[in-house]
Amino acid sequence: YRRQRQMCIRDRYKRFGRREDEQRTKDQAIEWQVTLEQLYSGADIRFTLSKNIICSKCRGKGGDIGVCPHCKGSGYVTKLMQMGPMTMQMQTNCDQCGGQGSWIKKKCSLCGGRKVVSENKQLIAHVVKGMKDKDEVIFGQEAE
Repeated sequence: YRRQRQMCIRDRYKRFGRREDEQRTKDQAIEWQVTLEQLYSGADIRFTLSKNIICSKCRGKGGDIGVCPHCKGSGYVTKLMQMGPMTMQMQTNCDQCGGQGSWIKKKCSLCGGRKVVSENKQLIAHVVKGMKDKDEVIFGQEAE
């Protein structure tokens, strides 16, 4: 019973908050060719990694955000459908805001409302002497 209770608490924590040891994104694998000489003697390989980062100007919001005037911030609209002598009431996602309840009034000048900007980063892969074929060099926190 105690073990089951501990697992439930851990599962709840995972659902509502990210633990410190969990990754934010999946790893990205990039393959490149190295010569046999580079594997035996070691080398430094420079390459450029392009990735999307959260826009620093709008902080990932996309611009000035306002309440959707169509659904008044609820994210859904009520539609009436006539079916013979009866009238049915149906709730659907708002077409204007896509069910968000908000929309971007004025798009950010840096990201254009996409919430992210592209960044090129120069990285160096250190090929250690004696590495084998298919060995990996891992760069922590460099994926999108």
